[in-house]
Amino acid sequence: MRKKGILYSILTVSFFTLLSKITGLARDIFIARTIGANYISDSFWIAFRVPNALRKIFAEGAFSQAFIPIINSVRNKDSIKYTATKDLINKITIILLVSVIIITTIGIITSPLIIKTIASGICDQTKNSKQFAYTVTMTRIMFPYVILISFTSLASNILNTWKIFSIPAFTPAILNISMIISCVLFSQYLEKPIFALSIGVITGGIIQLSIQWVAIIKIGLAPKLSTNFIVAWNDINVKKTITKMIPAIIGMSASQISILINTNIATWLENGSLTWLAFSDRITELPISLLGMALSTVMLPELSKSFSNKNYIQYNKLLNNGLKIVIIFAVPSAICMATLPTGLVTTLFHYGQFNEIDVHKTKYAVMAYSIGLVGMMSSKLLSSAFYSTQNTLTPAKISLFVLLISQILNLITVPIYKHVGLALSLSIGALVNSIIMLIILINTKVFNYYENKWGVFLLRLIPASLVISLLFNYCDSRIDWIGLQTNFIFRFILFIAIISLGMLLYTFLLFLFGMRLKDFIKVTYIK
Repeated sequence: MRKKGILYSILTVSFFTLLSKITGLARDIFIARTIGANYISDSFWIAFRVPNALRKIFAEGAFSQAFIPIINSVRNKDSIKYTATKDLINKITIILLVSVIIITTIGIITSPLIIKTIASGICDQTKNSKQFAYTVTMTRIMFPYVILISFTSLASNILNTWKIFSIPAFTPAILNISMIISCVLFSQYLEKPIFALSIGVITGGIIQLSIQWVAIIKIGLAPKLSTNFIVAWNDINVKKTITKMIPAIIGMSASQISILINTNIATWLENGSLTWLAFSDRITELPISLLGMALSTVMLPELSKSFSNKNYIQYNKLLNNGLKIVIIFAVPSAICMATLPTGLVTTLFHYGQFNEIDVHKTKYAVMAYSIGLVGMMSSKLLSSAFYSTQNTLTPAKISLFVLLISQILNLITVPIYKHVGLALSLSIGALVNSIIMLIILINTKVFNYYENKWGVFLLRLIPASLVISLLFNYCDSRIDWIGLQTNFIFRFILFIAIISLGMLLYTFLLFLFGMRLKDFIKVTYIK
């Protein structure tokens, strides 16, 4: 069996994730151009945030973090026909089905109450009397997406455990494409064109699930509802999964609660605030998804396997190399967001209804997010280090502490910086989160940094980072990015050229200072 390096798998996931994120950017550009940043677009982002938060907490967050280490453990001890593994999948499926149906039903019924809770600002009749009704309608349309994405996540976890990363990485693109097509086809027939985006969410969810379900059928692991709920509930591995999920749910809930609180605060700010934050968040999510999520997707099964096999040397190498890869990519991404924000925002969104004011409002939020980008990306990997050892409690405690810190910061930053203050508090919270996790991993001897030449690594990284920050800052201040709106093709080419030059210069300087790609390909999969 041929071994594939961790970097190879990360690049595979990153490539397909890039395709997904390009379609996501296309979706947001489409929204910016046709709708702009106003109370209508804010309504969609509020409504989409509810099922999206549940997706991140339950389907893709806590469930994945608890399920993957356990299914890996069962698989390692299983027969060649994977009888025990299939039995676990079948039992988890029935538990998941009952749970998400109950959650979705309650969500649809209580949508008005949910919106009043998380977006109290839109209940203010002096702002817009129709915004609340629009938001509730779209929330109800999109809530069944929770069911679809939960089973899509189950399929993704199975495929990732079997090292089939490309399909789960690409299927999010289906959602974005579906939303765009739905808007083009149905918007003219609806009271508000943006309702078509909600229809696209459900359509995309159905297609996402269908594609991944076909993939797990092909490897013979499609779940069967061959047992009842009580039998499934009493299974020891199901109980273990649920037990491990509870702290993970608390941890994931903390970050999502922080986002929902910020959403509520933003509804009391000027119209467009949620859209500016959504677009700046989209820019921030690009490097996080390309590498942070890709790395955690690849590393969690491998770390779990190393720990299960008591191969602690391999475990430590995986963690060290993974963190170095994160930093190599996160630092230039953060520098680009901090020093080239005008070029970044105008190139992506400055079209149609998205005007110059929207550009400035969005770019300052992007700059605020850049402060915490390294923390956001590294925390994905560091949390995997805890989850791989089936320790879901520690990240949960840290997340609750960070939630408290970020909301205290909101009291200071929001009155001064408005929507930018919300982005700033999240960024500082992300840095605190990653620093605390790293300290705990070092103190508990899980992370052994002093044998992996971190000092040399940072000395090579810092000069290269300083050089590209000067380049990006010069280009952002000297070029009239907003004035190039009439020649947007030239602006796009110019932006790509600057980014390419910066990356080439960064790569060359790292090479010049002695950093080599082979240093990160040494860690390979365990047979």
